[in-house]
Amino acid sequence: MQLKSILSTSGLLAIVFILGTSLSGGKKEAGVNDACKRSESIQAVKKEMVPYRYERTTTTNVTFKNYDQVKEVAIPLFFDTKYKFVVNCEGLPVDVKVEVYDQPMGMRKNPVKIMESSEKQFTFELDEEYLKNRVYINYIVPALEDTEDEVIQKGCIVLASGYKNV
Repeated sequence: MQLKSILSTSGLLAIVFILGTSLSGGKKEAGVNDACKRSESIQAVKKEMVPYRYERTTTTNVTFKNYDQVKEVAIPLFFDTKYKFVVNCEGLPVDVKVEVYDQPMGMRKNPVKIMESSEKQFTFELDEEYLKNRVYINYIVPALEDTEDEVIQKGCIVLASGYKNV
């Protein structure tokens, strides 16, 4: 009788151990370095928007991986209006590439504009001759090598859009 209870107890402990390691991924807990400065970045892009009428802010959170990533943001547009966009990358630990397209991924050929985030904040404009109802902004996020201390690198990109006040 005691042998059955010992076997069932050890079996229960083995199941708890297996579930515990599978839920944690079998890795020790890693630290996180989050460089995102969302509220400061939003204030900076709003200041840069003048004299255009501020429309919206979009924040894209980035978790750096050991492979390249592409994050796409689609912004709807009104016809016959000049647009201004402000991209703030101060909340990133690593520079990214920003590409602007007139079509979504899979349908496009050449970017309308290409910028690097080494400037940390930059603007670009679409004039009234841009005849599409959306603009597609891609963030090309480079791969980061895993570090020995397993610190996860995170950050954010803040994008503001505005249009000419008619």
